[in-house]
Amino acid sequence: MERGPSPEEEKRLKGHADPAHENKQLQQGSDHVDEEAPDSLRNNDSNKLLGDINWFWLSQTDIIPGFWATPWHRSQALNIEICVGAINVITEAIQSIVGTAGLINYRYPPEPCSPANSKLSKTIDWMNSGKSTYPAYAYNGQGGIVCHGAFTDLTGSDSLFATPIDAIEVLNTRAAADCIESSLPRCQQDVERCIIELMRLDAWLCKVGSMPEIRDGRSALLTQTPALVQELMDRFEPSFMEADMSSAEGGAQLNKDLAQTVVEWLTQSHKLTRAEALYALVAVLRTVKVGQCVLGGPDTSLLAEIMEKDVQVCLV
Repeated sequence: MERGPSPEEEKRLKGHADPAHENKQLQQGSDHVDEEAPDSLRNNDSNKLLGDINWFWLSQTDIIPGFWATPWHRSQALNIEICVGAINVITEAIQSIVGTAGLINYRYPPEPCSPANSKLSKTIDWMNSGKSTYPAYAYNGQGGIVCHGAFTDLTGSDSLFATPIDAIEVLNTRAAADCIESSLPRCQQDVERCIIELMRLDAWLCKVGSMPEIRDGRSALLTQTPALVQELMDRFEPSFMEADMSSAEGGAQLNKDLAQTVVEWLTQSHKLTRAEALYALVAVLRTVKVGQCVLGGPDTSLLAEIMEKDVQVCLV
């Protein structure tokens, strides 16, 4: 991943309590060392770096064609119940802003002559050619990367943005409580579906991120989104777990209520406009779907441990 954290950056960015301080630290570069940090803390964070990840970094991870082989399964942040519950709630929150027509659900693989096929075909070619994407707000992202493909205009977005924006797209989302494990992308077709979905979410985040409401917005989301995603996940993780477990009985209304709470937290506690709240919610949706992909991919932590400790490897 091109913009992964250095050990020093990971140490400084653990808390995310103060985004302004966070950005100041990032500007100091990877060579800056916090002289006040104990050596034991530095060494501990360095040792955990390969096996630990958080929502801050998952929100800006490159989407690269492949099977998501990572050493991050042991990370305390990742939990399939949290991911599925968050997808349920954030989807409801997005729909509360743009309506049901603003969130399009395509089936993958698409039928050969279907509208979805014409929309997705160039994105599929992009993926098959080995190209990657990342969102506009990524660290050193410089506006992000927009994949090829056709997109659908979001009708009625004039109340949020001065110019039309694209609808938000998901591919064959399965979020019922009785299929939590099946929501993990295991087979090649599921992995491809998730990669294409994430690439198109990145395209949305790049294109909408270039609009004045976001680019010049008072909340500075092109620099603050990763910290905001981390803060939102820290705040609502327990609720997301409950949202998923309650889906079988009366969960729909509970999820709607929680979604409204999330939107109010963004617009009232953080003073985001509704356009900014929508952007933040799509970034959260993208982030938890990345977490879902990581959990469904191969665990390489044993390989990382071998590379760190095996004497013969060290001698090569």
